[in-house]
Amino acid sequence: MGLTLYEIQAEIDNLLGTVFDLSEETGGEIPDQLGEELEGLQLDRDKKLGNICRYIKNLRAEAKVCDDEAKILQARARTKTNRSKWLTEYLDGVLNGQKWTDGISQVSYRKSTAVIIDDEKAVPEEHLRTKVEISKTSIKDALKAEKPVPGARLLTRNKIQVK
Repeated sequence: MGLTLYEIQAEIDNLLGTVFDLSEETGGEIPDQLGEELEGLQLDRDKKLGNICRYIKNLRAEAKVCDDEAKILQARARTKTNRSKWLTEYLDGVLNGQKWTDGISQVSYRKSTAVIIDDEKAVPEEHLRTKVEISKTSIKDALKAEKPVPGARLLTRNKIQVK
């Protein structure tokens, strides 16, 4: 395992590390018997739970590092895309519709048709798309105010927090 904030007992680290490494290869599938295998480890309950909590914290830290790296890579990709667009527009301006090749690269043009909307309000309704979305926030507010909302209800859950 790469980044670790906490030391984890070897038995738990080996079991979870092996299972999770395999799950990455199978698209995230975690075997059902993992819970049984954790239960079968001969460790003090409090130590086992503490180690699992620390494992969760380590996984979250690794996920954050991955997210941060993804943001850096996305920014780099955006920069490369913008440079490519600018250079393509430059080529278009220089060539002005004329084909060009040097034996390795080539530039050609093809006809395309685009729809330009000059006045959105003037477009007939038959050409409009509307997407209906349910506002869970407004439903929650109404139900909390004891106003019935057909087809909806509140569900109270106990949400686990690992800190």
